[in-house]
Amino acid sequence: FAQFSYQFWLVAIAFGIAFFMPFARVLTGIAITVIGLLVIGIMPHLTAASYPAPEVKPPADHRVLRVMSFNTWLENANVDGIVAEVERNDPDILVLLEFGNEKRAVLDRLKARWPYQDDCRHLDHCYMAVVSKFPIADFESHAAWVGPPMVRASFGKELGGLTVIGTHTIRFPYMRAQLTQ
Repeated sequence: FAQFSYQFWLVAIAFGIAFFMPFARVLTGIAITVIGLLVIGIMPHLTAASYPAPEVKPPADHRVLRVMSFNTWLENANVDGIVAEVERNDPDILVLLEFGNEKRAVLDRLKARWPYQDDCRHLDHCYMAVVSKFPIADFESHAAWVGPPMVRASFGKELGGLTVIGTHTIRFPYMRAQLTQ
């Protein structure tokens, strides 16, 4: 239920306020809930459109590595939008989550700038990919095991043997599987 905590608080507060109304209590509670849900739904769209990728200035003797984890949403078929968001953030290493076979064109379009790619889409219930500007020295993926679906990409000497792990746990209403993971 953690995914819906804002919504649960909204309903509790809306009907708490409605309780003190002299009339139309249920209508007031429903109206506040609907308006609140609209605000909760619109806020990410308003803020994401104006939120620029952060500028990071490393110290002279350090190197900055930009790593991005991007949940593309399994039902999202907007390949252009996914590619645009990746290019806007310009990560060195990218982990794509909820990345099904219908999004294969994204990998093809990113290949020029992110030539090193691997994924676990060949496994049941494992919809992830790792895309990188650096060679992937070792790649591993799991889906049907005790734990959530995961990908692990290890890099070579140029990144000091860095390992990046991407994972995506199942959510409510699949509570038994979520607890197992």
